[in-house]
Amino acid sequence: MFNFKEEKRIIFIYIIIGLSWIYFSDDLLLALTNDIEQFNKIQTYKGTFYVLVTALIFYFLLKKYIGNLRKQQEKLKESNQKLTAMNEQFKLAISGAKIDVWEWNQNDGFIPFDSRDLELIDWKEDQLNKGIESIIDNVYSDDKNGLKEEIEKIVNGKKDHFELEYRLKTQNGDWIWVKNVGRVYARDDKDYPLRILGIYIDIDKRKKSEEKIKKLSYKDKLTNLCNRRYLDLAINRFKNSRRYPISIIIGDLDDLKKINDTYGHQIGDKYLKKTAEILKKIFRDQDIVARVGGDEFAIILPETDENIVKELCERIEERFEKTNDLEELPQKINISLGCSTVKSKDEKFNKYYKIADNIMYRNKKKKKNVEPKKEI
Repeated sequence: MFNFKEEKRIIFIYIIIGLSWIYFSDDLLLALTNDIEQFNKIQTYKGTFYVLVTALIFYFLLKKYIGNLRKQQEKLKESNQKLTAMNEQFKLAISGAKIDVWEWNQNDGFIPFDSRDLELIDWKEDQLNKGIESIIDNVYSDDKNGLKEEIEKIVNGKKDHFELEYRLKTQNGDWIWVKNVGRVYARDDKDYPLRILGIYIDIDKRKKSEEKIKKLSYKDKLTNLCNRRYLDLAINRFKNSRRYPISIIIGDLDDLKKINDTYGHQIGDKYLKKTAEILKKIFRDQDIVARVGGDEFAIILPETDENIVKELCERIEERFEKTNDLEELPQKINISLGCSTVKSKDEKFNKYYKIADNIMYRNKKKKKNVEPKKEI
């Protein structure tokens, strides 16, 4: 903090001069005078001079020391002011970015940092003293496994850093998406974590926006039914499921091209929307109802056998007939249907999709005398 090199040199010189003065000044005085009274008087002057010189030396040394001390205090004060300003800026940045800082150590457990604007963590009193594994206590059940695997790697010394996105319970009981980034800063001799520091970042708006975009990418804009992309994903999911028998209905709206050519696409869109409305009212939430082409629809029905799917096809046709009775449409709305049932995952799903498609075209032929697709 201070450099005492110069002061040490001055003190060393002072000691040498002082000792020389003490040992040799009396001999010098005796050589100059034999008068005892004069000798004592000079001794008094000599002592006074010694005290004055000593006082001056200490004065200048203390003055310099105190000056240095004041300079260091000013620097420390300035540093503290900068640190306080940086701390305030850090708090503002955390508040604005919606970040919660947390620490875990082996002695104290979890130490959540205060965040007035964002109180993400629903910490329980008994949880604060638990091990790092208790971090999953506040996590949404579907997201726990991924976090648990990462924590096990941390505990086992396989990695020192993790970065995960999952849903976390907040103090008001809501579930929000967060990004948790953590790092181990100390381990014991058995490689068990001693101290981990991390941050929670609120990514709820981003995740919900992504989910909204994802849903939109799976929706048919006109009818708000699922599109072909989502249907393909659903089929792949059902293939390896235990929800057999799975039935398939393929429907094709009759005369849509003629309606578009005669009355315009706005009327044609009305027919498509009306078809979607009819189908949505008939099927369950777990069923997949999709518009897969211009005038083609597909429905996937898990845990539905061939008898039930035939009844559903009859119900669709009945609803179309009722719609024609109730709605004032320039031309009757009709749909041609075909269905099939996949009884187990050992059977090829695509094969039965084509069977339903071929049956639909065969039924359409009966109405319009159109040559059907060849049976596979």
